[in-house]
Amino acid sequence: RALDDDGYPDVVVGAPQEDNLKGAIYIYNGRKDGISPTPSQRITGSSLGHDLRMFGQSLNSGIDIDENGYEDVAVGAFLSDSAVVLRTRPVIQVNASLLLPEQIDQQVALCRNHRTQTVCLNVTICFTVSSRRFRGFIDLQYNLTSDLLHKPSFPHRFYFHGNGTSNSIRGHVKVRHSHTTCTTHVAYQKKDVKDIYTPVQFQVSYGLRETRSHKVSRSFPLLKPILQQSEGHRNTISNQTQFARSCSLANCSTNMQLSGQLVLPHQQKFFALGSGQIMLKTSLLNAGDDAFMPRLMLRFPKHIHYIKVLQNQDNRIRCDVTEEVNATDVSVQCNINSLVLPAHTQMNISFLLDISQNSTPGDAHIHINTSSDNYEREEYLHDNAMMLVLPLKYGVSVSIHGFVTPTSFVFGDEDLIPADCYPEKFNYTYNVINSGPSRAVNTVVGIALPKILAPYRHRLMQVIDWKSSHGSCSISDTSVSVIEDCDVPRASFIRKLMFFFSPTSTRTMFCGHKDELCEQLVCRLGNLDAEGDASIQLEVSLNPAVLLQAPGRHGIMKLESTARILSPKEDRHTVLINSQPVAQLVVEAVFTQKPSTAVKISIIVVSLVLGLMILAALIWCLWKAGFFKRNFQKQQEFNRDSWDYVPKHDKRKSSA
Repeated sequence: RALDDDGYPDVVVGAPQEDNLKGAIYIYNGRKDGISPTPSQRITGSSLGHDLRMFGQSLNSGIDIDENGYEDVAVGAFLSDSAVVLRTRPVIQVNASLLLPEQIDQQVALCRNHRTQTVCLNVTICFTVSSRRFRGFIDLQYNLTSDLLHKPSFPHRFYFHGNGTSNSIRGHVKVRHSHTTCTTHVAYQKKDVKDIYTPVQFQVSYGLRETRSHKVSRSFPLLKPILQQSEGHRNTISNQTQFARSCSLANCSTNMQLSGQLVLPHQQKFFALGSGQIMLKTSLLNAGDDAFMPRLMLRFPKHIHYIKVLQNQDNRIRCDVTEEVNATDVSVQCNINSLVLPAHTQMNISFLLDISQNSTPGDAHIHINTSSDNYEREEYLHDNAMMLVLPLKYGVSVSIHGFVTPTSFVFGDEDLIPADCYPEKFNYTYNVINSGPSRAVNTVVGIALPKILAPYRHRLMQVIDWKSSHGSCSISDTSVSVIEDCDVPRASFIRKLMFFFSPTSTRTMFCGHKDELCEQLVCRLGNLDAEGDASIQLEVSLNPAVLLQAPGRHGIMKLESTARILSPKEDRHTVLINSQPVAQLVVEAVFTQKPSTAVKISIIVVSLVLGLMILAALIWCLWKAGFFKRNFQKQQEFNRDSWDYVPKHDKRKSSA
């Protein structure tokens, strides 16, 4: 049966073992959609003033012992050998309404309060009561409250009486069965109301005060009636009105239009981590009616930091940052202090943002949306939000520089017997510098030095020791095998002699990328911060006997080592900016002009032989020319023809 007289059957459920076997019953009201999931009443055995045990073991209804027209419920208490009859109270149905004017015209001040003309409105409350059995007067009390939707940052806009601070009023009214009774209160508007966009809502809550009944029971005392509880209705009603406005669109709709762009350093299309700050430019246009309390919301990842609003004179924009503990995003809500963005007005707002250097490269999404406290038609909402993509990349400028000491040496003195195979020592130093702006992740340097003198397989240079200020280095195993034996085959005497008399030539020994003929040293330096550097030092020894092998040796041998930045490389997350990824160092080996002992002896012998041959040839030529035939005797006889020293054939003396 319907205990609350609403026409829907109710259910009473006994729970005799509750409260340590004291027991209880639950009343569930029937509704239009079925039984209510929560009980409207819970009645315990201990609350009835008797020591009842297992109250609720048995239930029965269908009787009306007080003859008030409502069925009562009998409840058995099994362990107490008792039964209790619960009488049903009369149920009153109340229909309440709250009447307000459609609009509030601020230009018309119809009331006078404290000798001042004031804008006001009438708030009318009406009650109608009915009951199936109860016919007396119903005395209702109520509480009327104004402006429930007012903003927390603003005072109430209406009051009822007194000094203007009371926004609620109490009252009571007697209502007769099946009659409608109304009462009216005047609500006064406060001065200097700024919020004329939020609706003004009034609410009335009511209840029974006291009742009178003409029907008297002789056996039982009268029960006070109770108000019927409808589903979702807690004896409270509300209604709202709004201020009159001159609008161009239906329902005074706003039309907020949002646009924005990112301004990156150096007008790049990406942001190099560590390169400073970025500017977010937004433009907010209201193409509709006035927008009250417009706001702009930003949402971006935690590695992006909000700094301030640019050109924010007089703090016209106020922003609050919200960052939850376990959330991955940060929210920034900005309000306009002028409270209203007038119709067809545009506002430009620029934000200064900072990006953490430790951010992960990739696309960062910045979400922007705008709204206001006014109504906006659904077809205008498509441009109230937007998303900007900020490409984050590592922008690195990694350079490598180096020097070697000594830079040259002399080889080829075969008479000098070295103490070991590798008498020549060199110190290589490389400096790796990251000029930023981002950190260089997983920096790797590869160093290559000539290992052999092609086509021979004896080791020319070897790395004795190395150290780096960051990370570690290791020899790569990609090169060809070499002969470590110190006994390097010497060139033949003829080749030595030919080389000594040949013109001086130059040969450059260099290392290509992944050259198998070179010693490969790989140094993994880890991460280099912006403006950070790392150094690599090598101790290298050289066997000059390898350079004497022929064919292949030259008067000047240039040994070129190459250091390359192997990582970072340019990819979708890394951009190389003004990098110098290669450093080349040259050690010059100059062949000595001092001949060996064998060459010296051969030169002397050859010189003597050639000298004797030239002398013999000269003598032979003189002999052939008659240099050695003399006419001395004939000349002596001629001179003795005359002892007076007169020539025998003197023409002057003959003629005389």
